[in-house]
Amino acid sequence: MPRILPSQAVAAIEAKYPFTTAVTASSPALGMPDLGNLAGLLEVISAVPSELLVLDGADLVTFLSARGEIASAVARWQLQGKTGGLLGGVNLIEIRSMLSKCPDQAIPATVTTLGFIVDVPLREALRLDISEVENSLHENEWKSATVVAGSVIESLLLWALDQQRQAAQEAGAALPSNSTRAALRNGHFTNM
Repeated sequence: MPRILPSQAVAAIEAKYPFTTAVTASSPALGMPDLGNLAGLLEVISAVPSELLVLDGADLVTFLSARGEIASAVARWQLQGKTGGLLGGVNLIEIRSMLSKCPDQAIPATVTTLGFIVDVPLREALRLDISEVENSLHENEWKSATVVAGSVIESLLLWALDQQRQAAQEAGAALPSNSTRAALRNGHFTNM
Protein backbone atom coordinates (compact mmCIF):
# COMPACT_ATOMS: atom_id res chain seq x y z
CA MET A 1 0.00 0.00 0.00
CA PRO A 2 1.34 3.45 -0.81
CA ARG A 3 2.47 5.59 2.12
CA ILE A 4 1.31 9.20 2.20
CA LEU A 5 2.72 11.63 4.74
CA PRO A 6 0.30 13.88 6.64
CA SER A 7 1.88 16.97 5.04
CA GLN A 8 1.30 15.46 1.59
CA ALA A 9 -2.36 14.80 2.43
CA VAL A 10 -2.72 18.38 3.68
CA ALA A 11 -1.20 19.68 0.43
CA ALA A 12 -3.60 17.53 -1.61
CA ILE A 13 -6.62 18.88 0.30
CA GLU A 14 -5.42 22.47 -0.09
CA ALA A 15 -4.78 21.99 -3.82
CA LYS A 16 -8.35 20.76 -4.47
CA TYR A 17 -10.10 22.97 -1.91
CA PRO A 18 -8.18 26.18 -1.09
CA PHE A 19 -11.00 27.33 1.20
CA THR A 20 -9.73 24.80 3.80
CA THR A 21 -6.76 27.05 4.65
CA ALA A 22 -8.84 30.06 5.71
CA VAL A 23 -10.65 30.33 9.01
CA THR A 24 -14.14 31.55 8.16
CA ALA A 25 -17.52 31.46 9.80
CA SER A 26 -18.92 29.31 7.02
CA SER A 27 -17.66 26.89 4.43
CA PRO A 28 -19.08 26.06 1.02
CA ALA A 29 -21.37 23.10 0.60
CA LEU A 30 -20.04 20.22 -1.44
CA GLY A 31 -22.17 18.08 -3.71
CA MET A 32 -22.26 15.61 -6.58
CA PRO A 33 -19.74 17.61 -8.71
CA ASP A 34 -17.18 17.04 -5.91
CA LEU A 35 -17.60 13.25 -5.97
CA GLY A 36 -14.36 12.54 -7.84
CA ASN A 37 -12.24 14.95 -5.80
CA LEU A 38 -13.60 13.71 -2.48
CA ALA A 39 -13.23 10.04 -3.43
CA GLY A 40 -9.64 10.72 -4.43
CA LEU A 41 -8.92 12.62 -1.23
CA LEU A 42 -10.36 9.74 0.80
CA GLU A 43 -7.85 7.44 -0.90
CA VAL A 44 -5.03 9.87 -0.07
CA ILE A 45 -6.15 10.20 3.56
CA SER A 46 -6.51 6.42 3.92
CA ALA A 47 -2.89 6.00 2.76
CA VAL A 48 -1.59 7.96 5.78
CA PRO A 49 -0.14 5.30 8.11
CA SER A 50 -1.92 5.02 11.44
CA GLU A 51 1.34 5.52 13.37
CA LEU A 52 1.55 9.03 11.91
CA LEU A 53 -1.95 9.94 13.11
CA VAL A 54 -0.60 11.22 16.41
CA LEU A 55 -3.71 12.93 17.73
CA ASP A 56 -5.19 13.21 21.21
CA GLY A 57 -8.59 11.66 21.87
CA ALA A 58 -10.77 14.63 20.90
CA ASP A 59 -8.76 15.40 17.76
CA LEU A 60 -8.81 11.75 16.70
CA VAL A 61 -12.59 11.64 17.16
CA THR A 62 -12.94 14.82 15.07
CA PHE A 63 -10.69 13.39 12.33
CA LEU A 64 -12.44 10.02 12.17
CA SER A 65 -15.94 11.56 12.28
CA ALA A 66 -15.15 14.00 9.49
CA ARG A 67 -13.57 11.26 7.37
CA GLY A 68 -16.59 9.02 7.99
CA GLU A 69 -19.04 11.76 7.00
CA ILE A 70 -17.19 12.35 3.74
CA ALA A 71 -17.06 8.61 3.01
CA SER A 72 -20.79 8.36 3.71
CA ALA A 73 -21.56 11.28 1.39
CA VAL A 74 -19.40 9.81 -1.39
CA ALA A 75 -21.15 6.45 -1.08
CA ARG A 76 -24.58 8.16 -1.06
CA TRP A 77 -23.75 10.18 -4.18
CA GLN A 78 -22.48 7.09 -5.96
CA LEU A 79 -25.76 5.29 -5.25
CA GLN A 80 -28.29 8.10 -5.54
CA GLY A 81 -26.70 10.45 -8.04
CA LYS A 82 -27.84 14.05 -8.06
CA THR A 83 -30.43 13.47 -5.34
CA GLY A 84 -27.75 12.54 -2.81
CA GLY A 85 -27.83 15.85 -0.93
CA LEU A 86 -24.98 18.11 0.16
CA LEU A 87 -22.01 17.87 2.49
CA GLY A 88 -20.60 20.76 4.47
CA GLY A 89 -17.04 21.73 3.63
CA VAL A 90 -16.33 21.92 7.35
CA ASN A 91 -15.42 18.22 7.25
CA LEU A 92 -12.51 18.94 4.93
CA ILE A 93 -11.44 21.86 7.10
CA GLU A 94 -11.42 19.58 10.16
CA ILE A 95 -9.49 16.83 8.40
CA ARG A 96 -6.93 19.31 7.08
CA SER A 97 -6.59 20.86 10.52
CA MET A 98 -6.10 17.48 12.24
CA LEU A 99 -3.61 16.22 9.65
CA SER A 100 -1.58 19.43 9.94
CA LYS A 101 -1.00 18.53 13.62
CA CYS A 102 0.47 15.14 12.71
CA PRO A 103 4.21 14.54 12.23
CA ASP A 104 5.63 13.17 9.01
CA GLN A 105 7.83 10.83 11.04
CA ALA A 106 6.98 8.88 14.15
CA ILE A 107 8.82 6.40 16.29
CA PRO A 108 6.85 3.16 16.70
CA ALA A 109 6.66 1.74 20.21
CA THR A 110 8.52 -1.35 18.99
CA VAL A 111 11.76 0.61 18.50
CA THR A 112 14.22 0.15 21.33
CA THR A 113 14.13 2.86 24.00
CA LEU A 114 17.92 3.38 24.30
CA GLY A 115 17.35 4.23 27.96
CA PHE A 116 21.10 4.29 28.64
CA ILE A 117 21.43 7.54 26.68
CA VAL A 118 20.46 10.40 28.99
CA ASP A 119 20.66 13.09 26.28
CA VAL A 120 16.97 13.05 25.21
CA PRO A 121 17.36 14.82 21.82
CA LEU A 122 20.19 12.42 20.85
CA ARG A 123 18.21 9.40 22.05
CA GLU A 124 15.11 10.40 20.08
CA ALA A 125 17.14 11.19 16.96
CA LEU A 126 18.76 7.75 17.12
CA ARG A 127 15.39 6.08 17.71
CA LEU A 128 13.98 7.90 14.69
CA ASP A 129 16.90 6.67 12.59
CA ILE A 130 16.43 3.10 13.87
CA SER A 131 12.76 3.37 12.91
CA GLU A 132 13.82 4.48 9.43
CA VAL A 133 16.15 1.46 9.17
CA GLU A 134 13.28 -0.86 10.11
CA ASN A 135 10.98 0.77 7.55
CA SER A 136 13.66 0.53 4.87
CA LEU A 137 14.15 -3.16 5.61
CA HIS A 138 10.40 -3.81 5.32
CA GLU A 139 10.37 -1.99 1.98
CA ASN A 140 13.46 -3.93 0.73
CA GLU A 141 15.44 -0.69 0.47
CA TRP A 142 18.75 -2.32 1.39
CA LYS A 143 21.07 0.57 0.54
CA SER A 144 19.07 3.07 2.58
CA ALA A 145 18.86 0.64 5.52
CA THR A 146 22.61 0.01 5.40
CA VAL A 147 23.59 3.67 5.21
CA VAL A 148 21.29 4.79 8.02
CA ALA A 149 22.21 1.78 10.19
CA GLY A 150 25.89 2.68 9.70
CA SER A 151 25.10 6.22 10.79
CA VAL A 152 23.37 4.92 13.94
CA ILE A 153 26.34 2.69 14.76
CA GLU A 154 28.76 5.58 14.20
CA SER A 155 26.69 7.83 16.46
CA LEU A 156 26.58 5.18 19.18
CA LEU A 157 30.34 4.67 18.98
CA LEU A 158 30.98 8.42 19.19
CA TRP A 159 28.59 8.64 22.15
CA ALA A 160 30.44 5.79 23.90
CA LEU A 161 33.82 7.44 23.27
CA ASP A 162 32.51 10.72 24.61
CA GLN A 163 31.29 8.93 27.75
CA GLN A 164 34.78 7.45 28.23
CA ARG A 165 36.39 10.85 27.71
CA GLN A 166 34.11 12.46 30.26
CA ALA A 167 34.79 9.70 32.80
CA ALA A 168 38.55 10.08 32.27
CA GLN A 169 38.33 13.85 32.73
CA GLU A 170 36.34 13.45 35.93
CA ALA A 171 38.82 10.87 37.24
CA GLY A 172 41.72 13.14 36.30
CA ALA A 173 40.16 16.06 38.13
CA ALA A 174 39.94 13.95 41.28
CA LEU A 175 43.70 13.23 41.22
CA PRO A 176 46.10 15.50 43.09
CA SER A 177 47.78 18.17 40.94
CA ASN A 178 51.38 17.74 39.69
CA SER A 179 52.73 20.18 42.27
CA THR A 180 50.97 18.30 45.09
CA ARG A 181 52.38 14.95 43.84
CA ALA A 182 55.88 16.45 43.62
CA ALA A 183 55.59 17.87 47.14
CA LEU A 184 54.51 14.47 48.43
CA ARG A 185 57.48 12.77 46.72
CA ASN A 186 59.96 15.31 48.15
CA GLY A 187 58.46 15.23 51.61
CA HIS A 188 57.61 18.92 51.54
CA PHE A 189 53.94 18.36 52.30
CA THR A 190 52.91 18.81 55.91
CA ASN A 191 49.65 18.20 57.69
CA MET A 192 47.92 21.29 59.01
